[in-house]
Amino acid sequence: MKTSQNTYFERGKERVGVIGLGVSGKRLVEALIKLGFEPIGFEKKSKEEFLEDEENEKFLREKKIEIVFGYSEKDLQNKDISFFVLSSGVKHDQVPQNKKFISELDFVFTETKKAKEKKMKSKFVLITGTKGKGTTTKIVSDILTKSRIMHFVGGNIGKVNGRVSTCADAIFSQQDIIILEVSSFQLRSSFHINPHTLAITSIHKDHLDYHPSMFDYFYSKIKLAERSKFIVIPADLKEIFPKKFEIISNEGMHIFRKKGEVRFEGWTENSTGNSNETKARIKFLFETEKYITEKYIEVKGAITPADITNSLCAVGVIRSINQNILRNLDELTIERRKFCFERVGSIKYEGGEIEIINDGKSTDPLSLANALLALKGKRKVLIAGGKTKGFDFSDISEFLADTEFALLIGEDREKLAKFLPQSKVCSNLKDAVDEAVKYAKQKKCDVIIFSPGCASYPDFRNAEERGKTFEMIMKEIIDKK
Repeated sequence: MKTSQNTYFERGKERVGVIGLGVSGKRLVEALIKLGFEPIGFEKKSKEEFLEDEENEKFLREKKIEIVFGYSEKDLQNKDISFFVLSSGVKHDQVPQNKKFISELDFVFTETKKAKEKKMKSKFVLITGTKGKGTTTKIVSDILTKSRIMHFVGGNIGKVNGRVSTCADAIFSQQDIIILEVSSFQLRSSFHINPHTLAITSIHKDHLDYHPSMFDYFYSKIKLAERSKFIVIPADLKEIFPKKFEIISNEGMHIFRKKGEVRFEGWTENSTGNSNETKARIKFLFETEKYITEKYIEVKGAITPADITNSLCAVGVIRSINQNILRNLDELTIERRKFCFERVGSIKYEGGEIEIINDGKSTDPLSLANALLALKGKRKVLIAGGKTKGFDFSDISEFLADTEFALLIGEDREKLAKFLPQSKVCSNLKDAVDEAVKYAKQKKCDVIIFSPGCASYPDFRNAEERGKTFEMIMKEIIDKK
């Protein structure tokens, strides 16, 4: 494998290949055009498949670039290309060994530095992890916004102020603080970026259908630690980092290179009974050359253990940017992201009521376990399933055993049934919802929770579409009652 040793490329209509024309790839093309390069797109889909999306049709019409559809390695080899930029999700292993390449992240970092070379103040903050990176990124951005500190936020976070914000958009940002939510796919092929902060919310088995091994996935997440000024990590990862990081750790805190700690102090009283007003308490230690002082921050809306983890990580990230931001922060709020442990409504029956929870963005066993743990003590009917991505659900068997009954859907529903003896396999989500409602009424259960614990494809385009579908089916039932 040959990577580019020099990540600084010359302008002047140099021909640059962009591999992968999803959302991030198309934004890379736009950035390359603005920067004076001549981009050529390489897309695995056929032209007909690509143009099924109206946005792609508009892109092709407006940008008028050359695109190689259904490309092969031979196409990458034969084209007169100076270097390739890999969009999110494209493996560097796919690039011919005699060709130069640079990852999306490395390219954005390099070009942003060049655009701001006179100031050189840009702080790149990368937030990654198996789960919680999106929520943590949102909390960090909310804290900075509340503190009136200008910043750019993008990456895989989706829409920001109504527009999808990708890594490539950071190149033209005027802000010095750049917060990016990034995946293992992007990190795996990145070798040159020097983050101000690398924050890892958690690392558990995931994407083993993409990474050749768990080690490859794990290493992709942590390898930039040596190149980072600060690291923010869970305490259970501290042993893997060199002692030069001067880590202090205790009781599941998140910790970072300069001495400091952020600790979960416990839950506070919830007098209203409203889950949206549930509070937790975390402690932050301010440090100066002369003294250390304690500061407590209330976390509103915290329901699951993951909410605490994400809050701790976010406070650690803010500490790495500037701990003085936290001096006036007494409270932060966990806003439930759409289809992330979101209450859809309830179904009443004679003598009781069934709460409906949509956790449609649950894509792995850990997410499923956290959702079930948050409902501990309640009689639950679970709807789960999809594509397991090579996961072994025996690791969460104690949580699965805490369900009354499960309805299973998706490609690997039969595999999942082995871990849930009290279950029924369904052909689609509509049938599963109908069966869940019927069972919950008969057995007078407290909750129906949709937490798939698996990937959404091939039945749904993504987890958001899956969550929307569940919400639509369930609301039709609720409205009839």
